[in-house]
Amino acid sequence: VFKANLDKMAVLLVKPDALKVLGDEGTDSGTDEDLSEKEAVTYSIFEQAHRIQNFISNAAALSSSFVGNCGPQRELASFILMEAIAARLLPVLSLVRNVGESGNKKAEAILQIVWSDIKGAGWLDDDALMLQTAPIRAALEQM
Repeated sequence: VFKANLDKMAVLLVKPDALKVLGDEGTDSGTDEDLSEKEAVTYSIFEQAHRIQNFISNAAALSSSFVGNCGPQRELASFILMEAIAARLLPVLSLVRNVGESGNKKAEAILQIVWSDIKGAGWLDDDALMLQTAPIRAALEQM
């Protein structure tokens, strides 16, 4: 169920310099059109991040309802850690470095929520998932 739903989530990645060009360093910097395009792009990035974060939170909550570190829980955890966090959430959040300090704070807040949810599910304490948790551990170290 989670794999099918995650496959349906489109993750559009904007060129990293697009936010710099729109309204900051572009040739037509500061025009109303540039600012509204920048706001639209920024909003879409955070909307994607929040949808993925909610998906991860729901999966972690479901996973914590399993008893012990059984096969289905570990399989779900591995899938979410690699496909949802490493392959989708982190690339989307990496775009916010071009948004400014407020963008970095929002990205850090999203990562903290995800960290808390996967910690509550016991994924961070499972030695078998150490490799899969490496991307989010590294991302939080960089924040």
